[in-house]
Amino acid sequence: MAFVDWSPNLSVGIDFIDADHQQSITLLAELQGLVASDQPRTAAIEKLDELIEFSEQHFRLEERLMKENNYREFAQHQAIHKKLLQQTAELRERLASGATDIGPEVMDFLKEWLMRHILESDKHFGGFLEGKLTRK
Repeated sequence: MAFVDWSPNLSVGIDFIDADHQQSITLLAELQGLVASDQPRTAAIEKLDELIEFSEQHFRLEERLMKENNYREFAQHQAIHKKLLQQTAELRERLASGATDIGPEVMDFLKEWLMRHILESDKHFGGFLEGKLTRK
């Protein structure tokens, strides 16, 4: 079994958002593969950079959709995005400086970060957006 797998219970009901979440899971699994195979720290940091960049793009998409559809919890969801990006940027800097190893704790943090965000925040938004898109 992979470090983290896509499963139907992670679906938010919007295909293009689910596709982005699947890509995030793939990037996280690739990072885990680099860490598990004892690749150089630089390779893992590059993969983490890719995950951060992809997350930034995905968050911009979600936030645009929230604004366009008058999502009442937009500010709260946006604040969660900002905090998640800040936490991963800080982690990335600690990794790049050599202050932190990319060990199980770091990978568990990233996995928990991704899964919790999908299952809690994004599921709620997905249900809201799904209702909006079916009415258009």
